[in-house]
Amino acid sequence: MKKLFLYTLLGLLWCSSVVAAEDKYWKIGDDYLTPQCFVYEFISSDNLEEFYNKYSTAYMKAYGEKDRDEKQKMLIFKERIGKFFPKYIPIGKKFKASWGDTLSLTTYLKDCVKSTHTKIDKSKDYYELVDDKMVYKFKNSLRNKCLLFASDLIAISKAKCLDIKTVAYTMVFTGGTMPATTQYNTYGIYEVEGEKIILPLRFSVELIQEKENIKNISYDWFKTHSNSSTSNDLIDEKVYSFLKNNISSKKLSLGMSRGKKVPLLDTYIKVIQGVPGDVIYTDNNRYLFTSACRHQSCPEKGVLFIDTQKKLTIGLIRHFYMDEVREHDEGAYLIFSKNLKSFEEIPEVFIKMVKDWVVSSHMNSPPKVVRFLGADDKIIDVTDKY
Repeated sequence: MKKLFLYTLLGLLWCSSVVAAEDKYWKIGDDYLTPQCFVYEFISSDNLEEFYNKYSTAYMKAYGEKDRDEKQKMLIFKERIGKFFPKYIPIGKKFKASWGDTLSLTTYLKDCVKSTHTKIDKSKDYYELVDDKMVYKFKNSLRNKCLLFASDLIAISKAKCLDIKTVAYTMVFTGGTMPATTQYNTYGIYEVEGEKIILPLRFSVELIQEKENIKNISYDWFKTHSNSSTSNDLIDEKVYSFLKNNISSKKLSLGMSRGKKVPLLDTYIKVIQGVPGDVIYTDNNRYLFTSACRHQSCPEKGVLFIDTQKKLTIGLIRHFYMDEVREHDEGAYLIFSKNLKSFEEIPEVFIKMVKDWVVSSHMNSPPKVVRFLGADDKIIDVTDKY
């Protein structure tokens, strides 16, 4: 392949890496995954370009991404490829690449697993499991993890999600031509129509490990350290802990918990970690605003607003039930802040950004009812003040 040949000519002398003290193989049932289980991006990127050219157009058109430039669209493809299955990438599909090889994004586990565990051989291509903040934050909820990365596999293909992990996949080039190269990718193991398969869900993950001082995140962090582009990127475990400390623990039923009253944060996470919106910074990063809508129920939406200067957190949920009582068809807003005693303290910039969001989200009309939950944990109707 043309690009690989060029890279090989320009490569540096490869030196063997130090063997890890402990192998990190991925086990499913009684079997261990081998490097042959993983579809990875060639160093030339030729295979990823072939996948992109074959599968991306319909997805970009359907989700309004068609007007982005090619670099942005390739990034979307790499970061969201799990969401392409099975509507835009059929399971088990194979096709001929431009250079003649057969390519597929589906690997059948029966063709690549082994029943015995042996030490990782770092003289040839190998992989190791790694911690990844996007996967780690759902460590106790496989279902939420599965819905985040590839929701249509469950909804359309009725696939059973068995496991999701991020691996460090290392390509080793023999002959002293170039150094070993490692990429971080997220994969999912699924059972579809009785067959166990493994699919790539994210390519070229930017691996960030920030488990330390999770509870010590401050408002300044949002201003100086967050470079997240969407709500899904933003809300990892440390941000979840921040929200837990800054959102009321009041139990409510807003139509997303089968009539059961649950902590407000539980419902909020369902909407704010659904289909993501952009993270918007204004006024020299003083204000942060992001939104999302609930998976498979997008009329139910959430908003997060943070004022880093006044140390203020405000959330909003668009819902259609309140304690099992149906709201109007336009829905209702519950606006909440543990930092404010009354709705009158809500900053005007928040109201403006919410109204701009309503327009950009193509909601047909404003809500019929607006309620506020403040520092005293009491819910009051503020429709006339909104």
